[in-house]
Amino acid sequence: MKAKTVFYCTECGNETPKWQGRCPACGAWNTVVERPAEQAPRKGGPARGTSGIGVPLSRPKSMEEVEVTDELRFRTGMGELDRVLGGGAVRGSLVLVGGAPGIGKSTLMLQICDNLCRFAKVLYVSGEESERQIKLRAQRLNVAGEGLYLLSETNLEHVLDAVHSLQPDVLIVDSIQTLYHGDISSGPGSISQVKECTMSLMQLAKGEGITVFVIGHVNKEGSIAGPKVLEHMVDCVLYFEGERQMAYRILRAAKNRFGATNEIGVFEMADAGLTEVPNPSEALLAGRPTDAPGTCVTCVMEGVRPVLAEVQALVVPSSLGNPRRVSNGVDYNRAMLLLAVLATALAFYLSDRVSKPIISISREAEKLGHGDFDAHFSGTGYLEAAQLADTLNYAAAELGKTEELRRELMANISHDLRTPLTMIEGFAEMMRDLPSENTPENAQVIVEEARYLSALVRDILDLSKLESGVQEMNPEPLNLTESVRQMVQRYGALCQSEGFTIRVEAEEDLWVLADALRLQQVLYNLVNNAIAYTGPDKLVRVRQVRKGDFARIEVLDTGKGIAPEDLPRVFEKGFTGCNGRTDKRATGIGLYLCRRILEKLGHTIAITSTVGEGTTVRIGLQQDALEVE
Repeated sequence: MKAKTVFYCTECGNETPKWQGRCPACGAWNTVVERPAEQAPRKGGPARGTSGIGVPLSRPKSMEEVEVTDELRFRTGMGELDRVLGGGAVRGSLVLVGGAPGIGKSTLMLQICDNLCRFAKVLYVSGEESERQIKLRAQRLNVAGEGLYLLSETNLEHVLDAVHSLQPDVLIVDSIQTLYHGDISSGPGSISQVKECTMSLMQLAKGEGITVFVIGHVNKEGSIAGPKVLEHMVDCVLYFEGERQMAYRILRAAKNRFGATNEIGVFEMADAGLTEVPNPSEALLAGRPTDAPGTCVTCVMEGVRPVLAEVQALVVPSSLGNPRRVSNGVDYNRAMLLLAVLATALAFYLSDRVSKPIISISREAEKLGHGDFDAHFSGTGYLEAAQLADTLNYAAAELGKTEELRRELMANISHDLRTPLTMIEGFAEMMRDLPSENTPENAQVIVEEARYLSALVRDILDLSKLESGVQEMNPEPLNLTESVRQMVQRYGALCQSEGFTIRVEAEEDLWVLADALRLQQVLYNLVNNAIAYTGPDKLVRVRQVRKGDFARIEVLDTGKGIAPEDLPRVFEKGFTGCNGRTDKRATGIGLYLCRRILEKLGHTIAITSTVGEGTTVRIGLQQDALEVE
């Protein structure tokens, strides 16, 4: 059977049932990894009155039962460490000392044992060294062995048994990544192991009053299951920082429940171990020439102690062809090579990155200004140029679409104007020259063409007002249902002569806040379109639907419908279609005008159609458009 697995974040330890690119708890990217699921605890469980790791369970105590002594803190023997801890170590506290491998964490912990063993019993547990190796290192550091007990063990349960047997005052664990709990299947150093072992040590420290120092390793990225996970569990988090090739080390408190976190301790690494630097300013300014140009001494406050440091940036004129450069702390040849490469590359890089995109954009902008909407803007180089190029490309594309629509619209309008004018002119001349052709039928043709011209001109004027922003909307309370009924009544003569039926379906009167004239203009357009496209039954329905705060008006016909490829374009300016239209004539403005008017009124319009069945146009009325009774 396949073993169960879980996914956990290497930054915060959060567990998820499936892999994710980003941790949902801490937001870190690419930190979720897979590991086997933890096995259930062994049958039987912990003994009554103890926790799962053998630590006696605590019971609730009243405030009067809690004993407080004046000897809460004790000195570790290293003044810099005591400074960072807030005056010394606290009994029953759990302190985490983290840092990169080889920085000196184990050396620091072993050195403080020399002083602690004078008044306390200390147990030093190491999962990385044997007892013999620890003793050899202690002898090199001149650490006395009286009162110091050594244990080389990685099993947490064995360590706890040794603690209960020895009853030490101070416990040092080196390191937490080497310990493992027998009930957890994952290997040492995993998130679950580190969390469980740290929790057990915290219970031990709080339950029995033992001061516990835990060493934790971190890599260069600081992303392993170490101090990053433990920071929320321990009382103090100390970071040991510095460069291994340099002598000085800095001890900094990232968390301290019993003191400030802005104090630092300075040490110097020597052959005999770590030496305290009580006056960092003196060490940092030692050998500094006085009254030298290009130097500056600045003062920074680290806790209650001011620290002076020197900043040097010296540049002087040179009589030589090539100025002499001096570097301190880094190889001279490497420094000079890096400076030369960086100076040259930076000059070319800045020149190309800044000038080329601007020149290219300027050239394309000239094309756009002359009406070439096919201009393409390239903004490679830097972010601002890319954003500008994207904006101009979008503007050019929209201008191109607008120009294309304008040409198409003008062509359609020119054709639509020329055709009825030609017919009116022809029929009028025929009726003038031939008295026998002066018939009501010919006069009716002239009337219909004039009406079409009037409607076309009216749509063009309304569209022009909308596009220029001159057209204003005047919302007012309107009985929309009654307005629709009155509009349908005006179609009475047409319905009788042509055999059309316009049916209004409404269960109640609907009051809205709208511009009565503009909304009626929209409804007229929609009903006229439905009459032009309806089927042989010549039935047009105007239906009102309301559910709570939602309402809409639907205009339905039973015509041949709209082709699927034409349906997304019916609201475009200048688009015309003739699928099923009885008179085959359209301006291409009506539906576009309806959409623009409804947008200004805060309403919506949508259309659905099925070929062979008919078309439905829906006007959606927003909630705030409904008149509150």
